[in-house]
Amino acid sequence: MTMRIKILALLLMFFVVVPASVASQDAPTVERVQQSLLGLISTGRPGHQRPNPACARAHGGCDARLNAFATYLVESGARHGVDPLLLSAMAFRESSLNPFATGATRSEGGIMQINPCRSDVPPEVRIFIGPCPTSTQDRERRELRSRLFRRRCEREIGACQQPIVDYAARLLASCISRCGSVASGLTAYNGGGCGESDYATRVLRTRSSLDPE
Repeated sequence: MTMRIKILALLLMFFVVVPASVASQDAPTVERVQQSLLGLISTGRPGHQRPNPACARAHGGCDARLNAFATYLVESGARHGVDPLLLSAMAFRESSLNPFATGATRSEGGIMQINPCRSDVPPEVRIFIGPCPTSTQDRERRELRSRLFRRRCEREIGACQQPIVDYAARLLASCISRCGSVASGLTAYNGGGCGESDYATRVLRTRSSLDPE
């Protein structure tokens, strides 16, 4: 019985523990993703030509904020089966990694520019980005609540972006599964149907410029 248990333990280590360890080594680490984010923006430090005011003014400093973002991207990417460097490219294209940026219609919010009019946006995301512009019920009260919440988030290193990144990763994974390819899924994430788009091309081009390892 003892020998049988030892054999089972060895098999478990070989087929479960070892592959998990290899997978963790293959996956982008938080440090690597953080370096990729640093490479995407300019922070005013030596070697960067254009300062990024939004990151330079971040609570705790730009490095701390990007480290928090990198942690969210890696964890959410692993949770939903999405490349965190692809999510990084999306965040850069969506907001230049400014959590307080607003979209063209002044409704989308967060580093992933989530549309508040999507019916599946969870409360912890909606409180940051605010109500859908077409909503009338308690609109002023909810907009004030969102403004006050974002003001509090300005004093947090991660700027309350964890649920926003996680929702974006889940949404992208769903779009890719539904559309059948990453490019087509990116188009759907951006608000279109499945297919090719300039948005998908730009995001994938940015992704290809990041660390491929």
